[in-house]
Amino acid sequence: MVGRARLVALGGISRFSLRPIAFSAVVAAALLIPSSALAANEWSAPTSIDPVTNGTLTSVSCPTATFCVAVDNGKNNGDGHALTFNGSRWSAPAVMDPDGYGPVSVSCISASFCATVDGSTISNGGGSALTFNGSTWSAPTAISNDSLTAVSCASSSFCQAVNGNAYGYNGSSWSGEGPISDGENFQSVSCPSSSFCAAVGHNGDADTFNGNSWSAQVFVDGAFGNAGAVSCASSSFCVAVASDGNAFTYNGSSWSGANDIDPNQGFSSVSCPSSSFCVAVDGAGNALTYNGNSWSSASIDPNGQGLVAVSCASSSFCMALDTVGDALKYGPARLCVVPKLKGDTLNKAKGALRKADCKVGKVTKRASKVRKGRVILSKPKARTKHKAGTKVALTISKGEAQR
Repeated sequence: MVGRARLVALGGISRFSLRPIAFSAVVAAALLIPSSALAANEWSAPTSIDPVTNGTLTSVSCPTATFCVAVDNGKNNGDGHALTFNGSRWSAPAVMDPDGYGPVSVSCISASFCATVDGSTISNGGGSALTFNGSTWSAPTAISNDSLTAVSCASSSFCQAVNGNAYGYNGSSWSGEGPISDGENFQSVSCPSSSFCAAVGHNGDADTFNGNSWSAQVFVDGAFGNAGAVSCASSSFCVAVASDGNAFTYNGSSWSGANDIDPNQGFSSVSCPSSSFCVAVDGAGNALTYNGNSWSSASIDPNGQGLVAVSCASSSFCMALDTVGDALKYGPARLCVVPKLKGDTLNKAKGALRKADCKVGKVTKRASKVRKGRVILSKPKARTKHKAGTKVALTISKGEAQR
């Protein structure tokens, strides 16, 4: 469930090793905006985009801040859905995969190319892949007898899909590349380029691809849980996360030891658009952010019954999905930019404040030559910037004082 290098391999969990990740567990109820300064970025509240009657959201891929694709499993009834995000809103879910088990992973390199794979088994045609050309999805093409678990694309002519085997896409067709593991079932793959991919599995193994062939699997850690997630920003930087809250990094030659960054929780997905920014999400509604040196934690969806996927286009844009059909966006913090209110009626001023992400504060009245009922002053002043929801006090004219 990875899109390009930057997009996250979805799935479940994994662990791995190279240089240890330094971290500080900064737990907060939300991404906190310091009282002394405005936060640069924040997570939005959950927004419902896909009714649970359609199925469970499984994966998301965002190559840019103005284009994302999310998919659901269609309740495994042969009606997997896709939804697209245009930078401001999500489309309605549209059926695109009529196979028995819907999409489990999606990867987009642009608004004109995505690939998705599903979990169908041989009893209903085998694991299938579909591609998106910017307007329509192709029909499902069976590429494996077994369920597929993840896909990652580095370009419109290079993708890798995995289960216990690897399957390559060359821009027009898929080909089986044979087993890449000795009994491992890979749950996640990430390809930052056509010459490098990393895949991780629930037995604690990792494989890498060098552009021509997959390496022999490397045992990294045995406590991965039942799934894994990995995201690579380049051939020299990957992060894998596991069901027990551990994270592992790859430096181009080896994996680090485990770093327990999310005690008592289990990761479901990770996305690293660069070596200095990653986001990992867990089943308790937490998002953990890596800044190149340490991890911090924020509870962003405590009532969503768990986050299942995340994809970051950059350090200033991510999209996460939860199990009840919600999407949460990470981006520039909303600001209250106090509008010019002088001379407005109270009702007009209230409407302007709402549109500006401000709230109405204390309202007082005083005698003035300004027309009765009109705003004389606002505090804070017009055109100043503050946290979203900042209260703006208003002074309203009572008209001229009687002599």
